[in-house]
Amino acid sequence: TSSWQSVEEAECQRAYDLAAEVYMSAFDRSKPPEEAALREAHEEAVQKSLAAFDATAVGAGSSRQKYEKRLQNYLRKAFEDYKRDAFREAYLQCINAIQNMEKELRTSCHAPDAKIDNVVKVLDGLLSKYEASFHGPEKWRKLTVFLQQSLEGPVLDLIKKQMD
Repeated sequence: TSSWQSVEEAECQRAYDLAAEVYMSAFDRSKPPEEAALREAHEEAVQKSLAAFDATAVGAGSSRQKYEKRLQNYLRKAFEDYKRDAFREAYLQCINAIQNMEKELRTSCHAPDAKIDNVVKVLDGLLSKYEASFHGPEKWRKLTVFLQQSLEGPVLDLIKKQMD
């Protein structure tokens, strides 16, 4: 019995290691940092990982259950870690993009020949680029704050200047 338990333990450890590698290589990191897309990539990678574990692990005893539970915990933690990092990176990219948009809009509003039509075109281009290029859970909130500050700041200043 103890010989079989040793074999079962060793093979389940090997299956766990293989399944962890399969998950990491199967997880599609090209997905945008949006909850639904990342969850879909995670679920696909989990299925492949569990299939690899089931194909390699031997026995049905406590060793298999222990390693299967350990694998589930590993998969959950790996996903949460990746998601946290992806969201943080997306957040930083959004902040940088918004800062650049603010500079460009301010420059457009303060140009000596500034006209509201030109500023609206610049703003429309900035919004289109931002919408197409950036992702993450903070994307729209950051854009909303940018629009509010832009309308209360440089755009309002330009309108007042043109009215005077």
